[in-house]
Amino acid sequence: MNKFDANDSLDNLASIRQIVKSESRNSSDINSFKKALSKNASPEELYAVAVGIREKRPLEILPDLISLLDELTEDKNLGGYRLNTIWTLTSSVHKILIACIRDGQKPFPSIELLNNIETTLKKLEKHPKVQADRPDDPSKGIRGPIKHSLSWLQKAREKK
Repeated sequence: MNKFDANDSLDNLASIRQIVKSESRNSSDINSFKKALSKNASPEELYAVAVGIREKRPLEILPDLISLLDELTEDKNLGGYRLNTIWTLTSSVHKILIACIRDGQKPFPSIELLNNIETTLKKLEKHPKVQADRPDDPSKGIRGPIKHSLSWLQKAREKK
């Protein structure tokens, strides 16, 4: 992949998103996603893996994704990552839950994992940087995919 700046404008990142989406659709290597889900990842690595996970929606990555979000939530600066990257990671959780609950992707998450997802998302929702994201329209910020994920978690519990 070409070098890019994860802090560039969203318009300038559009071509990178398309490349990552295409590569993700054509790849079966989930291990590369797992390796990059780290608080030590560069902004570019984490942004690219977030886009890839959001596109691919691999259920088996959900525990690692939630673990990273939980770790980032503990940091007052969310690990120093751009809010768009955090939004993309959170939106990935939402997309994976849809794939599992609505579309029947297996295996279905355990109650323990569902509870962990809920706890992490509620903690993330209360984070001051998340609260400040898109005060004009919170549903377009990080709180949007959090809200949708929490709704899907309720549907998951109804299925159990």
